[in-house]
Amino acid sequence: MHAKKTFTIASTLTIIFGSIITVGGLMGFIFSKSIVSLIMSLGFGSLLYFSAYLLKKQKQIGLTLGVILAIILDGFFTYRFLTTYSIFPALIFAMICTLFLGSLVYVVSKR
Repeated sequence: MHAKKTFTIASTLTIIFGSIITVGGLMGFIFSKSIVSLIMSLGFGSLLYFSAYLLKKQKQIGLTLGVILAIILDGFFTYRFLTTYSIFPALIFAMICTLFLGSLVYVVSKR
């Protein structure tokens, strides 16, 4: 797989992941009136969109940023699941983060 195609696929995956994180935070705000959920999701979503932009420009730092953000989010949601045993949002979002990380590793390993 060519490097350009690899970065394009990784960028698309990052945009989708960023959108899921942003929408999840908006849902947390709407249903639970959680200001923290709103602020964190907008912050992480914005950084993930920036990561996707860097990936579109074929910058390695975009991949690194996306992976670091996903690891942080995965750690947070896994911790939340282990302390609350809440399926949604904790377990669902931990699984989404792990799926995103696995997808990025797969795409990058194919180049």
